[in-house]
Order: sequence, then structure tokens, then C-alpha cells
Amino acid sequence: MVYEDQLHAGLKSLHNILRPGGTWPSKNTKFIHSVNKVFGVFSVLYYGGIAVSELTCIINNYGDLHEMTEAATAFFTTFTTSIKLAAMYIQQKKLQYIISVMIQSDYSTEIPIVNHVHSSEFLTGSLQELKSFLDKSMDDAVKECKRLFNTLGPAVNGTLVGYMFTPLLAILYAYIKKDEDFQRSLPFPTYMPFNWQTNPWLYVVGYTLSIPAATYTAQGYLGIDWIFGCTMIMTNRQFLILENIIKNIDVYARDINPDDVEETCCRLLYQCMEHHDRLMTKTKEINNTLGFPFLVQFLCGSLTYCLLAFKTSIELDRPGRLVTYFAFFFAISFQLLLYTYYGEKVITLTLNLADAAYDTNWPDHSNKFKNCIRMLMRQTQRQSRLSALGFIDLCLPTFTSILSTAMSYFTLLSSMGAE
Repeated sequence: MVYEDQLHAGLKSLHNILRPGGTWPSKNTKFIHSVNKVFGVFSVLYYGGIAVSELTCIINNYGDLHEMTEAATAFFTTFTTSIKLAAMYIQQKKLQYIISVMIQSDYSTEIPIVNHVHSSEFLTGSLQELKSFLDKSMDDAVKECKRLFNTLGPAVNGTLVGYMFTPLLAILYAYIKKDEDFQRSLPFPTYMPFNWQTNPWLYVVGYTLSIPAATYTAQGYLGIDWIFGCTMIMTNRQFLILENIIKNIDVYARDINPDDVEETCCRLLYQCMEHHDRLMTKTKEINNTLGFPFLVQFLCGSLTYCLLAFKTSIELDRPGRLVTYFAFFFAISFQLLLYTYYGEKVITLTLNLADAAYDTNWPDHSNKFKNCIRMLMRQTQRQSRLSALGFIDLCLPTFTSILSTAMSYFTLLSSMGAE
């Protein structure tokens, strides 16, 4: 397989987080398959229980705006993670297909000219330049995947570590200051069927039960987000390859078949249209597989923004909590920007194909070539648009709209708090 070793090395972080539960496509024995299935079911049930516990905490603190908003912040995060974990295991076969076809392999080889370039040992002229472009674009895509791992991973994990250590640091601070009125808190506000606030040993039990919750949060958030991010990086590379072929179609045609340049140009355009159809189909597969997690992420993200802003405004005297809230804010922003940025990029790259087709030297070509250009431009008008079940488009204006909506909710919540 083309670029197999390069992709294997570059996607190691994605492999490591998807291996527990068996989402990463690999050949497993029946025993390993059974273990992965049990792990997946336990993950979803355990984390679903955490979400129910946090919802119970909200109900129990009804009327106390401070405690309700604290619990609600944790609940929306937990609920989003529960949906993502469930999607990872319920849609496992579809995700494995997406990973194996769209991430682990270079399906640009389905374009005959690209397959010819990779399979030929001796290339000259523009075809050698095309080979160099393919190599560089893959190198850039793998580097972008690594940057994704190195930014989103620390953002999410750093936030979770902050939430885990804040209660311990608060206990240490209260011990040093000899604060007798200090009340212990857990990393995530949850309902426990025992009184952990007064009994130190039961507090240790409650804190210990929170540790797996942080682990599953990281897996749920990063698993789906990294799959989506890597898929879109590789998909965008396919659009760039098509754009390169269309822009240089005359040069490539002369090097492939100098005796019949016109017919070769038309054949290359047909190949580009066929591959664009494949890209449209694969984009729909992403929408169908991840549409519901997208929708939950955007709705809960907007509400979480609002609650974080409110918590920050009423806890300005608690620097430890403020640091955690800001880290949480940036982690959510990274995630929402991941969806909207790559969704916007797909729209832009699709439009670029139409521009590249129009910029060809079509006036000097035959009517057949001109008809091919018209067909290609008409086809690219059907944009490869990503959406959350058709309700929310994944584009940058959506991100600004979420921030605007969150601020409206914050204003309303602040007025309620003032009353």
C-alpha cells in the first residue's frame, strides 16, 4: 500500500486511543473481540451512570443556582461524552470502514493518473512533479494530523487533570489555613448514595470513582474528534490533488499521450469528476455516521459556554477554579473549531475546483473538452457540505453563532442570579 509506513507512524496516537474497545480496525481473536465488546458496553453503561448521577445532583440542588450550574456544567460534558462513547461502539463497523478507507489508505490511487504515477518507476517532466506533489501533500497531511494530536490532546487532558487536582489542592489549602468551615468537593459534581462530605474514607471512595470518569471522558472526546479531524485532513488532500490535476491538465496530458492531447485531457477530466463523486459519497458517510454526535456537541457546547461564563463571573475570588474554567473553555473551543474549521475548508476546496476548471485554457480546446468543463463546474456546485443531521452546518459562521447564543444565555442567567 502507498505511504503505509508513513501513515502507520503518523497515526500512532489515534491507534492508541481507539485500540481499547476495538474501534481501530485490526484482526483480533474471538477472545480479544469479546474483551473489546465487554469493555465497550461497560464504558457506555458506566459513563451513562455518571450522567444520570450528575442529573440527580442537579435535581437535588434545585433552587441553589450556584450548585445547579456547577452540576449542569459537568452534566453537559458528561452527556456529550456518553453520546460520543455510544457512537464509537454502536457505529463501530462504520467507523472502522471510515478509518481503513479514508485515513489508513491513500484512495487517490483510484484516480488512474495518480495510480500510474505511483506504479511507474521512471517518470519525467510534469509527471515527476506530480509525484513530488503527492509525496509532499501526504507529508503535510501526516504532519497536520500530528499537530491535531498535539493540540487537542493536551487541551482535553490538561482540563481533566485540572479538575482532578483542584479538590485536592483545595483540601491542602484549607489544611494550611486551618479553615474549619471548609467543605470537600469531588472533581465532578455527582450524586453519591453515601455521605462523602463528612467521612474522609467515603470521600476517598467517591474521589476514586471519579478517576475512571476522567479516563472515559478523554477517550470519548478525543476518539471521535481525532477520527473526524484525520478523516477531513485526508479528504482535503484529495481535493487538493484534484485541483492540481485540473490546473495542470494540459501539461499532464502532453506527457501521458503526446499523440492525442485533446482526448487525454477529456479523459483526465472524467477521472476527476468520478473521484469528486467518490468524495461526495464519503462526505455523506461521515454525515450519516457522526451527525448525531455533531448535533449534541454543538448544543451542549453552547450551553457549557454559557455556564462557564456564569461560573467565572461569580467565582472571581477562587483562582484555582478560574484556571480550570479557562482551561475548560479553551478545550471546548478547540473541539468546536475543529468541526467548523474543517467543515469550512471542505466548502472552500470544493469551490476552488470550479475556479481551477474555469482557469484552464478551455477556449483553445474542442467542444468535447468544453462540455467536460461545464459538467465538472456544474458538479462542483453541489458542495461537499458537512452538517449535524441537517440542522447545523459545520462552518466558521456556526462557531460565531454558538458564541453569540451562549452570551445571550449568559445574560439571561446573570439576570436570574441577580434576582
